[in-house]
Amino acid sequence: MVKTKPTLRATLILLAGIHFSAFLCNAQPKPLNFTLDQTYDFNSEEFIVGEVGPIFIDPNNRLFVGDVNQTKFHVFDTNGLLIQSIGSKGEGPGDFAYVSWRTFIHFNDEYFYVTDTFGYYPHRAHAYRSNDLSYSHTITLIPNNKSVISFLTGYEIFQFYQIEDNLFLVSMHKSLQNHDPKNNSVYWMIFDARTEQLYTDPILSQQGILYARHKYVINNYEVYATHTFPFFSKPIHFVTPNGVIYTASSDKLSIKLTALDGKLINTINHPISAPPFNLRWVRDLYIQTGYMPEYDISSSERIVVEMLDDLEVVPERWPELEKFYVDNMNSVWVNVVSAPNEYKNWII
Repeated sequence: MVKTKPTLRATLILLAGIHFSAFLCNAQPKPLNFTLDQTYDFNSEEFIVGEVGPIFIDPNNRLFVGDVNQTKFHVFDTNGLLIQSIGSKGEGPGDFAYVSWRTFIHFNDEYFYVTDTFGYYPHRAHAYRSNDLSYSHTITLIPNNKSVISFLTGYEIFQFYQIEDNLFLVSMHKSLQNHDPKNNSVYWMIFDARTEQLYTDPILSQQGILYARHKYVINNYEVYATHTFPFFSKPIHFVTPNGVIYTASSDKLSIKLTALDGKLINTINHPISAPPFNLRWVRDLYIQTGYMPEYDISSSERIVVEMLDDLEVVPERWPELEKFYVDNMNSVWVNVVSAPNEYKNWII
């Protein structure tokens, strides 16, 4: 067991669901009543989580809790009991440079893969055996042929999903230092982990996330702050275990289903009316809540507010879609913006 001084006491409540609004296309919304299923207390006399980070649930309903301070994942069973912890701080096999909200776990039948992220993008992923949680091997997520694919200049692997033994579906995102709002697509491609090479033709592309940039001076150096706001358009995706890629833009509730060969399977559309956007209300909220990204803290200025003031184009309405999830019945659970800073969940 691990004992450290806690920096955050956290309890996770898992529900068999919560109160959702559910709909089928052209049908009236119907409420779903969900009941409490399980409560996990991450801190007890025997075990203390340093600082809770990303949380994942595997197909066996085991809970993986990222620990930012201890740079590892703690795995709990369905009764809330600790099974074991995996990983540690370091650069060796099975070690992590950091565990943060950018850390991602992909679960498969035989293995699950945990990304090791240095900076913003993962440079490798550790494979652990699903049956006993033991370390197996590490794959490199830096394609050695990226430089010969012209449209991938400034791009890195961001998300990945195993589709065969050594083949992974990956999303290629442009790095922040190379961000170009006029050329900012997300490319979905196949990566061969054995040869560490990408297939040169993308399966599909999405419009990438939009960022605002602001130049400021700290310690006599000019620095660029990069930030995305919740009202900016962003790409959203979900990949099913059988390799169907669901993609959408947050602007509207329109979700495309694409096969691994690039063929369009279907498009789900549902018209909704997003609430009007009010920049003044958003600006006041940033000030009232005292929200300060890292660069605001470093510079002792309200740079994020200055970014809002510098925006030349703002939307008339909030984005319709925040995120979505596809369950094992192929029902699509969508998180829609119902009012400024408020969301409702629907099932399609």
